[in-house]
Amino acid sequence: MQPNSDWHLHWNNDMLCCTNSAQSYHVDFLNPAFQHRIKSLNKKDPLIRALGLHKSPDVHVIDTTAGFGQDGVCISTYANKVTLLEQSALVHALLQNGLERASNWLAKQKAKIELHHINACDYLSKLNKSEYPDVIYLDPMYPERSKQALSKLPMQCLQTITSPQNDIHLFQIALVKALKRTVIKRPNHAIFWGKPDLSLKGKSHRFDIYLSLNQT
Repeated sequence: MQPNSDWHLHWNNDMLCCTNSAQSYHVDFLNPAFQHRIKSLNKKDPLIRALGLHKSPDVHVIDTTAGFGQDGVCISTYANKVTLLEQSALVHALLQNGLERASNWLAKQKAKIELHHINACDYLSKLNKSEYPDVIYLDPMYPERSKQALSKLPMQCLQTITSPQNDIHLFQIALVKALKRTVIKRPNHAIFWGKPDLSLKGKSHRFDIYLSLNQT
């Protein structure tokens, strides 16, 4: 199976790459930029705060829109367990390869990450109550990615080789399945998907937080 447009997958030694006529991308959690992101991560980081990990790190987080896994790996440095869901076979293959090549480093970080190739709506719908996660995280790609975001190589590749899923339906399921909260990462200009209980705003995006009705 090949990506849409002129992007295609190929192996470069042990590294799976997504390439077009002019550019190439691979998932790399060991590169200096991402390592700097991990080292600078702290409890004041908007992502960590939005998920509630600054107060309650002993939780299970499901990232329903794993993509290339940057947020998921960041989350794993604080959460007890992270489940990554990715419906695209191509993106899943790239992410799986990236995680495998970083396996020694992830082990040292004591990261507990599970990756599944599955539609997130299907996965959440089949969970029994005993399997509900504490937190569900969504970072929808469609339809509101900024031109600046799409100009970056990873986003160009991701946008090209994936198809949209029903994010509104996913959000509705997440509200029922999350034990503590559902968190959506949205561009600042984007409309709200209902009134959030809290919202953390950054320079270009915000985290909308919906506290769970499952809390007692």
